[in-house]
Amino acid sequence: MFIKQSELFWDLGHDFVKEIMEKTEKETVGNGYILFFEGEPATHFYILIKGNVSLKVGQSGQAVFVPSHTGEAFGWSSLAGRERYSATAECLSPTSVVRVSRDDFEKICEKHPGDALVFMKRLAGMLGQRLLRSYSLMGASTGVGDYMVYGTGQVQETAEEE
Repeated sequence: MFIKQSELFWDLGHDFVKEIMEKTEKETVGNGYILFFEGEPATHFYILIKGNVSLKVGQSGQAVFVPSHTGEAFGWSSLAGRERYSATAECLSPTSVVRVSRDDFEKICEKHPGDALVFMKRLAGMLGQRLLRSYSLMGASTGVGDYMVYGTGQVQETAEEE
């Protein structure tokens, strides 16, 4: 199934992946369908089968990420200890996803702690890449060529001369 195409699941234990696959629910929806709203309880994470999903934040609805490749995961809030989604997921075309309940995922992780650790490291890496992309976009949109990023994730507004 498509869950194996997600980088998050590559080379993980057979039993771990099998149990998660058994808990997936496939959902096929049309253009404009909202999978979840920013601020709603984060109950599932999603893996894209086909289509395009815009992840938007804030009142302006600024798109921060668009999963468009088979196997891309989103809805990470449900996996990272957040109670609520940090973005709204709107389908930009007819879309198919598989979704996994946070509760089911946590139970499976308890049974397979080694695989769960590898999965969470990969999730952290994926989120780190998205964060770096956001920093890059922020720099480009402000016209500031170089900017400092501190360990807290804060971006310095103006570059200081050394």
